[in-house]
Amino acid sequence: MVWSHFLREIDGRTTVDLEVSFRGRSATLTAHADPMVLGPEWLSAFLKDRSGFKKLIVPDSVFDLAMLMPRGPDWPVLYQAWLEAAGLNEDKLLYLDVALNNLEAFEADLLRIHQLDVRGWFTGGLSSRRVAVLVGDLAKRPETLIGAELKKIVNPLTFGEIMLATSVAAVDGKAHPVFMTHEQRDLERLERESIARIQARGLSA
Repeated sequence: MVWSHFLREIDGRTTVDLEVSFRGRSATLTAHADPMVLGPEWLSAFLKDRSGFKKLIVPDSVFDLAMLMPRGPDWPVLYQAWLEAAGLNEDKLLYLDVALNNLEAFEADLLRIHQLDVRGWFTGGLSSRRVAVLVGDLAKRPETLIGAELKKIVNPLTFGEIMLATSVAAVDGKAHPVFMTHEQRDLERLERESIARIQARGLSA
């Protein structure tokens, strides 16, 4: 249940128990609930290759895991058990990847909108589960830096600005400048630089 994750975090518990059974062998394994506990570099690598999740099993449970004699098909089962116990899923892991790859934008949004310090994520005061929930909300809002980044527009836009720009675009028959993407901005910059080089050589553009 979702509320069980709240209770675990409120109680300050940083691990989860996984009840697993493979071919008649059963064990209760303990694993870190938050992948950030192993550091941002490890988390970044884990988000690219989920097989590293085995390192989240705490040392005291490594022997019990070995006694289960897990085979190839067993690892996805164990991984899914960890996801559920930690209150995570694949969508939330994707949001963690967004946060890591757009850390300054996330930091600004987190501070401006929620008055939370992103450093808490790195020090254990803000769980990865909560980070994923927050990023999921920010991602749906184009007025946030994270939302603008995911929609690939240069500047964050409020709902009112979007409606106004859409109306103007409908009248003009072309996209409004506020919807400029990073790619379009880079192309315009390259064009300006090219014209500047031509003019510097005394030639006409």
